[in-house]
Amino acid sequence: MKPLFLLLLFALLTSEAQDIDSDNLDKEEVINRFSSLMFENYSDASISKKVKEALSQSLREGSYDNILTKQKFAGTITKDIQRVSGDSHLSVHYDPVRVKMIKDPSGVGKELDMEWFQENVVRWNYYFDKLELLPGNIGYLKLDGISRYEAAKKIESAVMFLADSEAIIIDLRSNGGGHTEAAVLLSSYFFGRDPVQLSSHIDLKTGKERQYWTLPVVSGVKLPDKDLYLLVSRRTFSSGEGFAYDLQALGRATLIGEKTAGGAGTSSERFVLDDDFYCWLPTTEIINPITKQGYKDGVIPDIEISGDQALERAQFEILKKRIDQSEEIDKTDQWFFSLLESKLEPYTLGADLLIKYVGKYDTVEISLDDTTLFYKRGNSEKVEIIPMGQNEFRFSDYEYGKLIFKVEKEKIVGLQRVYLYANSIIHAKTE
Repeated sequence: MKPLFLLLLFALLTSEAQDIDSDNLDKEEVINRFSSLMFENYSDASISKKVKEALSQSLREGSYDNILTKQKFAGTITKDIQRVSGDSHLSVHYDPVRVKMIKDPSGVGKELDMEWFQENVVRWNYYFDKLELLPGNIGYLKLDGISRYEAAKKIESAVMFLADSEAIIIDLRSNGGGHTEAAVLLSSYFFGRDPVQLSSHIDLKTGKERQYWTLPVVSGVKLPDKDLYLLVSRRTFSSGEGFAYDLQALGRATLIGEKTAGGAGTSSERFVLDDDFYCWLPTTEIINPITKQGYKDGVIPDIEISGDQALERAQFEILKKRIDQSEEIDKTDQWFFSLLESKLEPYTLGADLLIKYVGKYDTVEISLDDTTLFYKRGNSEKVEIIPMGQNEFRFSDYEYGKLIFKVEKEKIVGLQRVYLYANSIIHAKTE
């Protein structure tokens, strides 16, 4: 299961220069060949029939007549196929180079495939986009795809980096899928030595079952007891969804974000249509041993929230749990918990209330532009400040400081600059 967005990008980059003369484009033949393969391999004959009828009708009505390039034709019929079938794993691609790779997997095709892997997957760091430590000792990994098993060393290194964090967030919001074996390897790091079944893959033609289990031993360290949170969105697809779905069903991870794309809960294979075109067709149904079903309708997170806020919500949940379970609350945890709470549940003040904060406080000036307050100190650039509560504000671009306005007899008399790791500074209001 290659990540869909990566396949489309690769097809565009490698084929654009070849797609100049489309006089030899036999649209009817491409459609007929795809339809035949779908009838032979797809699990639902009624959907295969609907797709063929829809494509044939569009061809007869001249809907494809003005398409002059093979690249655009492949993209157009792919949209029609997915619209009619509701299956995002069905697709047609124009890519003569990729066709050679499929036709000859042991010879020139193998060389081309490894060249593609080196130039794209390795260049993109095996889809490991970001690895960092967030405030409160929270490990964060942004994983935009699930590479082939060659990514084993990268997975080990990432887990080693995360090992000493108190909780882990894996960001799958832009994960377009990839390879089952690598997903199994990554999952194995978050379970103990006893193998746990993740899924069963059922061949749609033969009914033969292949089970996938966690590995008892991995290179590096296992983290079976580490709190794990997975971020998902409408862009999370295919094996990215499968990874999240399996760990959620097994109670190993908490999912936060949006319902996922719905990768049909299937695994796909490539089939050649002719020397220029190939297609992806689902050939395997994926079943979770706990739920007894797949994720064809998308994965529903444990905590549903806008994808843009998923990371902040995960951090909030981690710190909340830690604070609730602690007899003595850590200063840093409390600071960032309050900060995240104000971002997730904004405290609003109208211009009629904000105006009372405007003025000069020694070297600090507070100004109002429409309904936004700004902070300016000396010759520095002004910075937006955002309400956290009554008389308390945070900086829009700096998380380690905040402002508290001092009130006496219902009048603002001063301003206190409060810092997490430094002494507070008080300014009296002068104007």
